[in-house]
Amino acid sequence: MITRPFMVKHQLSRAPGQIELNVLLNDKVDAKLVIESIDRGIRSIESLAALSPDPRSAAFSILDQTRNGNAFRWYLHCPVVDPSLLAKIINIVHGASLENNSVKEITLVAGGADLDLKLAEGPKPLVASFPFEVLNETEGPKLTVLLEFQDVTTEEQRAPFVEAWENFATLAELGAFYDLEHPREKLSR
Repeated sequence: MITRPFMVKHQLSRAPGQIELNVLLNDKVDAKLVIESIDRGIRSIESLAALSPDPRSAAFSILDQTRNGNAFRWYLHCPVVDPSLLAKIINIVHGASLENNSVKEITLVAGGADLDLKLAEGPKPLVASFPFEVLNETEGPKLTVLLEFQDVTTEEQRAPFVEAWENFATLAELGAFYDLEHPREKLSR
C-alpha cells in the first residue's frame, strides 16, 4: 500500500462516466504552483487519451474546474472509469504536494465499489504487446527513447508521436506512474 502525505477518500458517483476530483489544500499554502502542476497533469492525460483508438478512452475530457477558498474541484468526463487512471490522478496530486506538503486531503467521486482496494494498490505496470520491436536496455533511473519510423517521413506525420511523447514525459515528471517498486520519494525532479 502506498503511503500518502494526505487523506484519500473515495465516494461512489451517481453519474456514470464522470469523475470529480476534490483537492483541499492546507491553510497558508500558495496554491498557484500546486494547482498548476495538478492541472498540467490532468491536461496531459486528456491529450494522451485523445490519441487513443478506443473511442471510450478518447472521450476523456475536462468539463470544468472550480475553486472555493482552499478547495479545488475538477469535473472530468470519462466513459470508462479505470482504477489505474484514478491512481495516476492521485499520484499527480501526491507529486504536486511533495515540495511543501500542501494537500490536506483529496476526494475522488467515481463509479465502482471496488475502487477503494484498487486505488490503495496504486497504478499497475504497463503490460502490452506492440506491432514493433521494443528494446529495453535501461540501466538506472534515466530513460532514452529512440524511435525509428519505417514510413513516417514528414513533420505532420510525426506530430502525433511527438505530442504523445511530450504528454507521457510530463506525466512521468509529475510522478503519475510511480508505484510501490518505484516510490515517488526515489524519483528526482
